[in-house]
Amino acid sequence: FYIDYVLTGKYPTVGIDAYSFYGNYFCDISITPSEDNAYCTIRDYEYIVSMDSTIVYKTINKYGPCEIPTGIRIIADRAFENSEVGDKIFIPNTVDSIGDGAFANLVQNIPTDGKPHPFFLVCMATLPPRLGKDVFVWLPGGVYVPKGSLDLYLATDVWKDIVRGDLIAMSAEFPKDNTPTEVCLDGSTC
Repeated sequence: FYIDYVLTGKYPTVGIDAYSFYGNYFCDISITPSEDNAYCTIRDYEYIVSMDSTIVYKTINKYGPCEIPTGIRIIADRAFENSEVGDKIFIPNTVDSIGDGAFANLVQNIPTDGKPHPFFLVCMATLPPRLGKDVFVWLPGGVYVPKGSLDLYLATDVWKDIVRGDLIAMSAEFPKDNTPTEVCLDGSTC
């Protein structure tokens, strides 16, 4: 069954799973801002964001690659927690803070083409964003960062444990058809 909570005020800070039935995989829960909500809205049909589009609260895109919009500065606590995602998540260079559990327990969808697709997260920020607690619990793959920023990420707590390389390494590790077209091999966006 399906439950849709209509949000008339600020986005809740307890995470969407507080509204679900633990262990019930047959219940799809969503939170949708009301049309007259003064605090948050839906952007690009994929994200619940603050009215000024600087905070992403939740993804509602469950199946394809997630490209967090440029201009987002903060990824809120539990924004992607327990989300079903495709094989890629792109974090724009404007992000400077990622909240508690933001990417915890991601579930990678099974590709419809029958070919395995490695999961990866691309963080385009040249400076490592500040991290809350347990941001990357059970992250199904690695993180890639801009070419000139690899040493900064490798010197930063938590990031140093999950970064697999820069975008040059990513292009060597994955076949051409899995390299994101949105990212140039020198680490800049195309």
